[in-house]
Formats: sequence, structure tokens, C-alpha cells
Amino acid sequence: MDYTIKKINEKNKDYWRIDFRYYAYSDNLVNQGLIGRSKRVKILASKKNKSQVETHANKIISQSNPDYDNGIFLIKEFFGVGKLVHDPQSNQGQKKLIPNDQDPSLGYWYAKTRFNDYRTFNKPSLKTLEFEFCALKKFVEIAGHQEFDKLDVDTFARDLYRNIQEGGFEWDEISHKARKYTTYKKYLTTIKMACRKLSKKYKKRDIWEHFEPIPEPSKEESKNSKALRVTDEHIKYVYEAMLKQYFVGNQNRGKEIAVYRTNKIDLQWRFYSETGCRRNELTGLTWDKIVLDQNGLPEIKITQQFHSVENKLTELKNRKKCDKIISEQLYKDLMDYKKSMPLIEKKNNIVFPNTFGEFDKRNSLYRTLNNTNKNLFGSLSEGGDKWLRVHDIRHYFATRLIRKGISLADVSQLLGHSNEQVTASIYVQDYKLTDESKSNVRAAL
Repeated sequence: MDYTIKKINEKNKDYWRIDFRYYAYSDNLVNQGLIGRSKRVKILASKKNKSQVETHANKIISQSNPDYDNGIFLIKEFFGVGKLVHDPQSNQGQKKLIPNDQDPSLGYWYAKTRFNDYRTFNKPSLKTLEFEFCALKKFVEIAGHQEFDKLDVDTFARDLYRNIQEGGFEWDEISHKARKYTTYKKYLTTIKMACRKLSKKYKKRDIWEHFEPIPEPSKEESKNSKALRVTDEHIKYVYEAMLKQYFVGNQNRGKEIAVYRTNKIDLQWRFYSETGCRRNELTGLTWDKIVLDQNGLPEIKITQQFHSVENKLTELKNRKKCDKIISEQLYKDLMDYKKSMPLIEKKNNIVFPNTFGEFDKRNSLYRTLNNTNKNLFGSLSEGGDKWLRVHDIRHYFATRLIRKGISLADVSQLLGHSNEQVTASIYVQDYKLTDESKSNVRAAL
């Protein structure tokens, strides 16, 4: 049943109130004036009994979706997506879903289902919801006018793959070829999940049952392209420009605050470059994890990471704890920074918190580096091949160690990889022997 019926009393009169569930109808119900936007209908109890009210409710739904019981409906009538905008009535910064005014023929059954889950249970996350809406938008764009039961999923999958490959930026063809396939696979997963939910609701066949996905392109050519692209000169250029721009941007808060915040960004950069840690590992780092070993030398105990969706500390990516080494100078600078931290930032014992002392979900270094990239090289479409990302510093860390002769086993342990094969597959296969390496080999022979 797609509705509930309840007897209520208002102003000394008895009513039957029909509450239609949010997924029981498309927006045609509202457009046709069959029900109000409150999704409720009230009927005087003196005029109809409960059986008659049920008949009336079923009639409303059948008038809205006259052919759905026969399975004759278009994809766009169920999988349209509206716009997610800020909800002024929410005091938690939540969004609300509004219909697409440009195409009144769209129906929002699945979008409303997922959006209601977000508002009620806070799952899926807003980021996941926006990604799913992008997938549904592609679905409607490519196959919106086709009947659901007659959709050729193999043809649609090829059209989707072609559409994604033709979009985006072409400045980094090798790595983006693999990345676009990942996007295609994620879009397809979302679309299949939506279709199967619809099939289950209306007891229709699973149109994806015998689907064979497009094979994944070879990864060999895309491996290590990022690590080899980052050079010492490029790192230094972006690093110096970032600190300068960040200091200038914070001067309106006062020189003391500008110096403190710039120093904080500088320490985060240096921490990345000396440990090669992942972004979520640094976000979840607490002061008790920075220790001195038995020889009095500083090291970092990485045992957990920050999960941005669940907003809490969780196990590491591959559940493998690792120890990272830092220089004595960085350790000293970190201790000086700890002493200079405002009291509010110290309350949760987080090394690099936000201004309220909580986990820095948005990651200030990540945002600062992106702003610097835009100022130096333009947008992604203009100069994306020169952009330096936080994760590139991790690649640079590993590349630098391997080129200096550090063993693969040690590098793998420092990176926190599950095994040496993972490290070798990413960082080793494209390396060429340098003149110095050739001399060392000849000497050994």
C-alpha cells in the first residue's frame, strides 16, 4: 500500500486523512491538482466509510499513473532529477529538492526516495546524493524517452561510456582514460540500483540481469604518470606561491593570526612531504600519536584515519597500521606550533583541527592548494596538467625515496601499502636507470 488512512478530529468534525507516501506518485499528482503539496487528502467521515476512502485513494494514484500497472512508462517519468538548493528553514545547513522547471514532464520518484533518506537518516551523504543525481541526469539525457521495459541496456551502456569519454578535460589523456572508466562504472552502478528498485516496486523483470559491462582499459600505461610528472622545481614553485598567497589573504585578520595560520599550512605541507601520509590520515592525527622512539628520535604512529562521511575516526584503508619517520626539525616545529595553538583548537587533542577544534573535514591545505593552482595555472580545463594536488605529494615522497635507493619493502611500509606488489605496480615499472645507477651496477659487476 502506498498510503495510510487515519481517522482524525478537527474542529469537532471527524475526517479520514490519507497520507500518501513520498514515493507513491510523480509530480503529476500536484500538477493536476489531485492532491496538495502537503501530500495529504482529508475527507469528511460522514460522507464516506473507510472502504470508500481506500477506493478513492487508489483512484488518485491510478489517475496520476494510468499506465504504470501495465508497465508502460518512460524512463524520464521516474528518474528525473531536480535541483538541490539550500533550505532556509533548516538550522543544520540541509538542502531541499526542487523540481526542474525547464522540463515539467520529468518525474522524481527515485530522486525523492533517495532525498527523503538523506533528510531522515542522513544517509546517503549529500556528496553521494549529488553524485547519484549526476548519474540519473545522464540516464535521462541518453534514454529518457525510451520505455523502461524496452530499454536495451547494452546499447545504453555503450552510449553512456562514449558520453563520459567525450566529456571532461583532455589535458591528461592517459590518466583520465582510466579515471573516466571509473566514473562510468560508478554511474552504471547507481543506474542499475535505481532500475532494480523500480522493478521490485512494480514487480517487473530485471532488465540488467544478463548485462555484460564494457571491459576496463589497460592500467599499465596510466600507472605512475602522476609520480613522474611532479618535479623538484614544480613542487618548490607551487609551495612558495601557496604560502605567499595564503599569508596575504589572511592579513586582514591581523599579522599575528596570518603568521599562525600560514605556519599551520606550512607544517601540514612539510608533514605530507616527509611522511607520504594520506589526506584522511593527517586529518585524524592526534598529538598522542607523535612520539619519541627508544633512541629519542621522533616518529608517528598511524593507527586510524578520519572518515569524512561518518564524521569519526575509523580503521585505516587496508587495516594495516604503520610507523612514519619525521625529521627532528619538523618535530621541534610541531611542538612549538602546539604551544602557540589557541585553547579552542586544543580541546580535542587534534594536531591540525579547524578553527573550532574539530576535525578539519574540508582540509584547509587541500582548499588552499586548489586556490593556488587556479591562480597560477588557471582552471582545470586550462592548465590542469600543471595542477599539484595533495595526493601528488605522497607520490613525490615515494618516488624520491626509491630514487635514493631506499628498499621497496621499506617504502611500502612507510606508505602503509598492504604489500610490496602494490608499491611496485605504482612506482617502479616506468623507471629508467640513471647514469649514476648504471655506474653503480657496473661497479657491482
